[in-house]
Amino acid sequence: MTQDLAAYEIDESCAACPDESSNPKKTRFSRRKTGAFGDVYDPVAEELRDVELAPMIYGSFPIVPFFDNSDATLRVLRRMRELSPTHASCVGNIRDYVFGGELTVRRYVEPGMAFDMEQDTELGKPEKKVFTDFVRSLNPQLTFEQILGESIGIFENLKTYGNGFFRIDAVQVMGKWFFYFESVDAEKCRYLATERNEDKVIVISPEWTAIYIQSHPPEFVDVFPNWSDYGNGRMSTIIHIKNKVVGRDWYGLPDAFGSLYWQYLEVQQGQHGTEGYANDFIARVFFEITAEEDDDGDEDDFDSAVRRTFTNQASRYGEQPKRYIIRRRLPDDKPAFVHEFKANTEHQYHSVMAATAEREILKAHNWHSVLLGAPTPGRIGQNEEFKEVYKQKYNSVIRQWQERSLRPIIQGMQACEMILKGRLDITTQYSFGLFNLYAEYLKSEADAMGDNKPPIPTDQNDDGTDV
Repeated sequence: MTQDLAAYEIDESCAACPDESSNPKKTRFSRRKTGAFGDVYDPVAEELRDVELAPMIYGSFPIVPFFDNSDATLRVLRRMRELSPTHASCVGNIRDYVFGGELTVRRYVEPGMAFDMEQDTELGKPEKKVFTDFVRSLNPQLTFEQILGESIGIFENLKTYGNGFFRIDAVQVMGKWFFYFESVDAEKCRYLATERNEDKVIVISPEWTAIYIQSHPPEFVDVFPNWSDYGNGRMSTIIHIKNKVVGRDWYGLPDAFGSLYWQYLEVQQGQHGTEGYANDFIARVFFEITAEEDDDGDEDDFDSAVRRTFTNQASRYGEQPKRYIIRRRLPDDKPAFVHEFKANTEHQYHSVMAATAEREILKAHNWHSVLLGAPTPGRIGQNEEFKEVYKQKYNSVIRQWQERSLRPIIQGMQACEMILKGRLDITTQYSFGLFNLYAEYLKSEADAMGDNKPPIPTDQNDDGTDV
């Protein structure tokens, strides 16, 4: 994400100056420029523009770009997911809380309807078996682990790009339907530029460069509830899930997009550390000696003496030798001038900026450092604090992500049953759910007492028998 400076050289040549071509120094060496001006651009904004690449693809192909006439935003979002420590930790940590308990079977609930996870959706073993048998009938090779993996893929794409694409392929072999499911990477998917009243179509390609598209045409798939019928018993559809953003009709944005600059700051701090070491001036000693023009041999002798006297034994074997620089100065030469640009190593500044970036990224995710495993300074009773924070974030974050990540899977199951039976039956009674890792923390105090509650008193005779 570096931006080269655009240098403008200052021409100090003078047309009125006399001809100096007779001077051997002027003839042999060109005059050096003495100054330059540079323009520094916003690095994130430059990454998002991607002006040169966009016409190469969209000028000849009618698809809707992801962001402001370019796709650079998708690459930036992926890099932040990979390189920003706090952003990556939030995504990974929320994912673990959402999916750590793995899949369960529950009673079906209409989207948008409130329900109690434990009471309203509890099923017995016979009911669970009905649904699991139905899922296995869709494809003998389909496993619940695969379904969980596809749901995680939807979550990862929504968190990284703000868009998830769940693909369903239906294949009919000898009168029997088989169904295949896949969470498609958001970077591979674009919308076909259709009119407002036309059906929406997703275009899929591993790469979006003009050269690749010319040799490998992309695939066109209708958006659910429409199906692309390829003939010979093959059909496909894609369910698109997105974080809806005002002013963006086609694609969504990740919920943590507001902290993009703070994510990039964390990346820059990592770059500052590594590149600071890489660009450090490795020489540690500077020697300057005075010698006559015809004393070349003295310089060589001095060089050897310095090597023998001031370098350690490791230098003889090429292991971490000491570095030094020797300059031979003629009597009429000016003394050497060495200027060092010291790196900004102020500990307080870097610590404050790192803490601010972490706080802003956590805020954008609506997450808490306690759930990341970071203890709060000056606090006691960390376990109680964890319980309270977990209850709050379960209701405001975890539960919503569980529903959003599973909803395309449930829709896909309903689409499959519709093809198989021409109507919905099992998938309107049962569906998948996700078990909560800390379900006991979600119980009220009355529920927590459970079996420890005292028995309800009854009227009794003197002999102890009930009336």
